[in-house]
Amino acid sequence: MWLPELSGMLNMVLDAGPSLIANDGFIEPKSSFKAREKFEGGGNQLKKYVYENYDVNNIGDKIKWYTRPLDFQTHYKIYCEENSEEQLSLGRMNKCLEGIPGIERATKNVDILNPKPGEKKWTSARVWAGLRLKGTSGEIAKVKKSDDF
Repeated sequence: MWLPELSGMLNMVLDAGPSLIANDGFIEPKSSFKAREKFEGGGNQLKKYVYENYDVNNIGDKIKWYTRPLDFQTHYKIYCEENSEEQLSLGRMNKCLEGIPGIERATKNVDILNPKPGEKKWTSARVWAGLRLKGTSGEIAKVKKSDDF
């Protein structure tokens, strides 16, 4: 059905070539940018948030930074509320974080604040390794025994 028009369509494409080159390609309208981000699953939104608000270790760095998952979730939730953005589910957020080079799930031994005599002085904590909130040391402070990790 469109086969007889093929040569005319090709001529239109060839005529548009010089103007595309002059304009550095297609210009994506702002209205379609948000729709494209939403279609791509929101991963770009989280990556944008991470790179704006966190420092990320380079792969192979010997000194690692650490962030508690609960701290990350809390800061991310506040960011989404302040920017009227839809927050990713915990599963999608974790998947997106795992996809950022330099960030990985890990466990870290953390000192317990004021342990009782005879109790162990540390606990094992789940952390995001390679990630720290900008302006912080990237170390996990001493915790109370009851702190949720």
